[in-house]
Amino acid sequence: MASPIISGTMMSNPCPSTFLDKNINIAAELDITKNEKKYSPGSNFAKWMLQEIKRLILNIMSGSRSVNTEILDYFHPMPGTENNGNRTWMAATGENEYTVIEQTGDKSFNVIQFGAGEKNKKIILEETSYSGVAVATIIKSLSEKTAVLETHSADTVLRKKLVNSIVMMNTDCNYEMPAEILSNTYDLLNLRIQKDEGHLPVHEKIDITEDYLHSMTMDAHRCIKEQTKPSGAAKITCCGVELSKDILKIFAGKIEIIEKDTNYSQNTPEQLVAQVCFNDDDCARVRELLKQSNGNITDDKIDEIIACLASPQGITCFYYSSAQGYQSRLQHTSQDVRELLSKSFDSFISFTTDLKKSGNSFFGSGKYLNEMDFTINGFSQKMYLMAVNNVGNEVKLQCSRYFTTGRVDEQNSKNDKVAFTFFGAATTADL
Repeated sequence: MASPIISGTMMSNPCPSTFLDKNINIAAELDITKNEKKYSPGSNFAKWMLQEIKRLILNIMSGSRSVNTEILDYFHPMPGTENNGNRTWMAATGENEYTVIEQTGDKSFNVIQFGAGEKNKKIILEETSYSGVAVATIIKSLSEKTAVLETHSADTVLRKKLVNSIVMMNTDCNYEMPAEILSNTYDLLNLRIQKDEGHLPVHEKIDITEDYLHSMTMDAHRCIKEQTKPSGAAKITCCGVELSKDILKIFAGKIEIIEKDTNYSQNTPEQLVAQVCFNDDDCARVRELLKQSNGNITDDKIDEIIACLASPQGITCFYYSSAQGYQSRLQHTSQDVRELLSKSFDSFISFTTDLKKSGNSFFGSGKYLNEMDFTINGFSQKMYLMAVNNVGNEVKLQCSRYFTTGRVDEQNSKNDKVAFTFFGAATTADL
């Protein structure tokens, strides 16, 4: 099902449409409420889109004073694809087709058309690289549209309609959510996280026993490996600075060496931490990467990050920031969260509701976003988990939110064994 999300802005267009008008037009064109498919696999819409991108580049290069960028309105940013300042945008062109603009530099990107091959497996149908001043202009326009897209309330409304539409259509147990719809679920969670900034609930002291941390090593290793891929569900920061995929690859390389040892699971957490700590060469590489970043990070902040990555205590804080067990403990502190998860789970397993399988699209598959930060003295984690409820003919999209912080307890820490004092809170929110 084609579902472009658009910002509705034009560059040097004498008759621009408003943001909301364009969203309404696209929603009407796709006939979201009736779930009709306007573009089918094999249609020429994708081919037309590729031609229009080429035409746009040529028009900019020709120096035309009036350049129509409406084709870019079909593209929306893909969450979790930022890497060293580069982003990826996607436009749906059919039920199992979509086109990606993958930024590779300040003045370069790849345009990739994806389709469905044998057994509905994703394949690349066409890929072309572009570079130059015209490409830089397009990237700037996409970035400006992204800024509008991520903050405009009308966009949130349309995203909900798109996700509602596909959920209500999901009557096949083997149904796999199209990439463009899945991207919108993450967008909704991201928008919720942005809205929550500065308005987090009060954290209360909680007891976290080893029972809740039994999978911490696997959680941390999986999180790092997932984040080295084009998209992931976590945002990892050290001392408040997001770690680039290049830095995370250094992490991943150490974890790969650890996991080659078939007996590594028998190692103590302290032994694993010692293997992950960054050595002098690693730190020199990290310093180089941080200086190359677009964030203008100060030398003092770089020193703080490197000291953390080279410290057993800092790496221990990283492991604790990655643990997935905190929400199990925090669920008991919030009746709202327990009720929400109970309703979602009922929808997931019930054989009498339409959402028995659409619930699986979200709750059963664990669609979530996780933001974690670690320093040499502690860590914080924010976990947002998607939940779906069927209210009449409308799918209600919500999330449970878990907030955990840990501070190094110096009095009870001994040698290489780091102790923590934990604080947390759990709440729910509509998307």
